[in-house]
Amino acid sequence: VEVIKSVLKEKSSKKYMGSYNFTFQDKVMWAELTCSSLLDDNDNIKGGIGIVEDKTVEHQAYEQINYISLHDSLTGMPNRRNYKNFMSTLIKNVKNEKYFSILFYMDLNHFKEINDTFGHSVGDSLLIEVANRFKSLNIENKHLSRLGGDEFTLAIPFVSESELDTREYASNLAIQIKNLFFEKFEIEGLNLYMTTSFLLIVQIVLVVILVIAVLLQKSSSIGLGAYSGSNESVFGAKGPNSFLAKTTFVIGFLFVINTITLGYMYSQSAKSSVVD
Repeated sequence: VEVIKSVLKEKSSKKYMGSYNFTFQDKVMWAELTCSSLLDDNDNIKGGIGIVEDKTVEHQAYEQINYISLHDSLTGMPNRRNYKNFMSTLIKNVKNEKYFSILFYMDLNHFKEINDTFGHSVGDSLLIEVANRFKSLNIENKHLSRLGGDEFTLAIPFVSESELDTREYASNLAIQIKNLFFEKFEIEGLNLYMTTSFLLIVQIVLVVILVIAVLLQKSSSIGLGAYSGSNESVFGAKGPNSFLAKTTFVIGFLFVINTITLGYMYSQSAKSSVVD
């Protein structure tokens, strides 16, 4: 109505597109209104003409295309493009000056092996189940997204003005996320277990350090390591050999403990192995 009034006053032609609720059809329809003023020979407004065209189908197609472009087709979660748009908006928000936010980046351990061994059908089903477990998290204002492959993100904006409270909340949330993977995934008759890779990384680091320590101890014993008298104050009264021996012993002890822990973890998940 306002558009029609304006063209009758300003001698113009205008377009307007919007939603209209036609109650007699009990549905919302999108329509485009095009209207123009009618002028006489003296350029005076004598009336107006308007055309209303149903654009519901076009608008629904636009919304569907827009949804597809911003969501992952497999899990229905926001995709990488959606995530970038969300983060771009979040970063520009002035509330960042006072509030702390949380961002988790998560990927699935051993997903490639499962995908390669049992096929993409099992891998896709596993991703859907993982996405459903992430969605089950009872968190307000969360933004879950799948970046691609087995990569997921969880963003919670403006948690608190206190950094300490935000860190504590993030720690509790990390435990909730970890608990999501305690229960096995039942996919096409297979029982799959997703585990953390933290201890495995520790194991690799310990092996590297242990090898270096042994090599240094070996080189020192055959005279390849030249140490000055000042080394006594650094390594102790017995010199570098004793220091390296103690270091090797401590690292070896940690290696054994970590190996036992890893063995226990994998024995628990392997009671049915990867496949039950």
